[in-house]
Amino acid sequence: MIPLLLVISVSATTADALNSLGLRQRKMMERLAEMSIEYFL
Repeated sequence: MIPLLLVISVSATTADALNSLGLRQRKMMERLAEMSIEYFL
């Protein structure tokens, strides 16, 4: 049996990694949007 605490910590770490990745991706998309707006103006 896998200890429940281990499962919780692993899922929390994975969620944290996905969260930071999502934040980075959103920042990148915002940068791209700003650049394209500046390019078209």
